[in-house]
Amino acid sequence: MFDRFFAHRRDRRCPRVAPSRSGQVMLPLLRAGQSGTVVEIDGGRGLVRRLNSMGIRPGGRITKVSSMFMRGPVTVRVGQTQLALGFGMARRILVKLD
Repeated sequence: MFDRFFAHRRDRRCPRVAPSRSGQVMLPLLRAGQSGTVVEIDGGRGLVRRLNSMGIRPGGRITKVSSMFMRGPVTVRVGQTQLALGFGMARRILVKLD
């Protein structure tokens, strides 16, 4: 009974794409200094709108600057701007490595 009720939560914890599949990874899995192109933002309209206002859009280049250990904020560079994203937001950004 509870499996059906909490199925949506279990699906969110699992990564959508394995790191080795076609060079696409979730943003927190990048190493510091790695860059790539945003392929997809897996979120609702509010998240997509917020990231869009920060300059993070599908097709745009993004570079990971640093991150904290164990689900802390992820710092990225978009153009000449440096942003800190929460882990929850960052893991919804799918990046294709260069």
